[in-house]
Amino acid sequence: MSSNHQSIFSPRYFALSIGIILSVMAVGFEGLSVTTIAPSIAGDLNGLSLFGWIFSTYLLAQIIGTLVVGRIIDRRGPAVPFTIALLLFIVGLIAAATSGDMYTMIGSRAMQGLGAGAMMTCVYTAISLSYPDKLRAKILGAFGTAYVLPSMLGPYVAGLIADQWSWRFVFWGILPILMISALLSLPAFTKLKTPKTQGDIGASSTWNALLLTMGTGIFLVGLSMLPSIMGFVLVIIGLVLMIFPLRKLLPKGTLTLRRGMPAILATRGLFFAAYTSTQNFLVLALIDVKGITPSQAGLIVASAALSWCVIAYLQGRWDSADQGRGRHTRIILGV
Repeated sequence: MSSNHQSIFSPRYFALSIGIILSVMAVGFEGLSVTTIAPSIAGDLNGLSLFGWIFSTYLLAQIIGTLVVGRIIDRRGPAVPFTIALLLFIVGLIAAATSGDMYTMIGSRAMQGLGAGAMMTCVYTAISLSYPDKLRAKILGAFGTAYVLPSMLGPYVAGLIADQWSWRFVFWGILPILMISALLSLPAFTKLKTPKTQGDIGASSTWNALLLTMGTGIFLVGLSMLPSIMGFVLVIIGLVLMIFPLRKLLPKGTLTLRRGMPAILATRGLFFAAYTSTQNFLVLALIDVKGITPSQAGLIVASAALSWCVIAYLQGRWDSADQGRGRHTRIILGV
């Protein structure tokens, strides 16, 4: 059967497609669910002062997982790193579900971040190696769908579970999804081979990722210690350590908002920072200040995800209708 008549769910691709879609869904559901249950976690584990680290540790570890796994893929193919990433994520979920203190929870979030970052890199590699050009757009579109369901249901369902039972069951509930994903996708991953690469780009990226993570961590610790002298010192050290790897990892001109792709990447980063920081602390404020339940707070978070999905869909329709001529106006309105 030619690729013109194949789909991502045809027999040749069915197991791999379902497996990687489930892995994306599991990562998306976990990330959005933690947003809702984080105040309950911090309250139960007496760690409200460490609340922000539930999210920061995950994102910092995700940077390392995303960049470091590329070198392993170049040497061994995606099967080994995907297996390791799944195991890291699973161990992180179990550790989170059984955490007795906030430091264990933060450590478990680091494992989840490493696993999530590595998994997504492996998934995109598998798409590049397994699917013909005409099917890649379809599998990437399926990824979008895999995020839509968790974004609309995840926050509310997680809040409901926390209300009725315990936030710990949210982490336990993701494990079966990952198990099914592994059973379906790993056989296909073992058959994939990547072309050999030369040079030390991977080593440089790994070092820069570690340096960026370390600098960001020091910067965040310094912020938590302000207005003490040590806090100011750590903030400065962290900023210095962050600037060098950022200049290497990002396209030239990103930090100075150079017109074109550098400015687009910088803007996207600022948008993401504003979105995540607002969303993460919004739930805490709603529960602690307004006194609403986690499920109600999750419904509020889900409403934003729902509106995002609707506008994203309409944007695609509008873009097709006018061949992108109204894209500039729509972007300005969105901003």
